[in-house]
Amino acid sequence: MHFVLTEKMGVCGRFLHLGLGVHTRLRASRCGIDFHNLMYKTKHYISGLNMSYDYPEEEIRKRARIALGVLQKNDSFLLKGDVHERSIAHKLAEYLQEQFPDWNVDCEYNRKGIETKKLAGIRECEEDRKRDTVYPDIIVHERNTTHNLLVIELKKNDPKYQCDIRKLELFTYTEGEFGYTLGLFIQFDDSRLELKWFKDGKETDSGSQR
Repeated sequence: MHFVLTEKMGVCGRFLHLGLGVHTRLRASRCGIDFHNLMYKTKHYISGLNMSYDYPEEEIRKRARIALGVLQKNDSFLLKGDVHERSIAHKLAEYLQEQFPDWNVDCEYNRKGIETKKLAGIRECEEDRKRDTVYPDIIVHERNTTHNLLVIELKKNDPKYQCDIRKLELFTYTEGEFGYTLGLFIQFDDSRLELKWFKDGKETDSGSQR
């Protein structure tokens, strides 16, 4: 199947014909176009075609790492000073929006469609927790849809993060209500970042970033 993106793209000065093979990727590269953004944008131009483009998992990871690198470079004061993690989350969300321009990046988003966001089972992680209402630190998603790409929980110099881990397990469980493609836990320790990645309800790998 082929379809046409009816918008001139940058320096190419011509229309791009999108296929399903490597030629599209090569053409996009030669024209200086971000292939993944290009593929995702097609759904906004093609009427009546039920399709969407999700970033591959490695691309999500790559873009998240880039955003974290920008945060470390531009906002080291937030990481080293006695600043609340919400301030860090806000700046990180700004940099993530640059990396995922066709998605919505929100902090402490508490809605599922028009309903209050609830995560069944999360109240069990804390003795004094009374409800399943949740406010994830950062999410990359499409508002008022079921398209959920990345959910992030973060802590700053705080060893008590088991509930955050449980949230990411539940948010990324493919048979659950939300089914985020990936989850990411970030522990900020001055300028050093400890990362834990989650997929389908399980931690898949961990590492650090300086």
